[in-house]
Amino acid sequence: MEIPAIGENQSYNKGTLTIMIAQPKSFTLDNVHFDSGKSSIKTSSYDELKELVDFLKLKPKIKIKIGGHTDNVGEELAKQTLSQERASSVKKYLVEHGVSSSRLIAKGY
Repeated sequence: MEIPAIGENQSYNKGTLTIMIAQPKSFTLDNVHFDSGKSSIKTSSYDELKELVDFLKLKPKIKIKIGGHTDNVGEELAKQTLSQERASSVKKYLVEHGVSSSRLIAKGY
């Protein structure tokens, strides 16, 4: 947006500018990593999670579901448990950084 220069003793007309941002229905955090077979978040994931924290703080009415996943190695019950633990770890991180737990659901898949 260009704002033209104005001369001395001139002013811009007052107005309102509204910017609408469509919220995605879902998105993937590509850089959240865990050790194989564990639910502890690697420190290399913190930048990505900080961006999510910042977004959630800007949008205090948004509620999200955190979906945890694993690879395809291992027994189904163990993979389901690990998926849930990973989602819960991300939820815990968000809560520890100021996001209300009432806005978050953690679900393993």
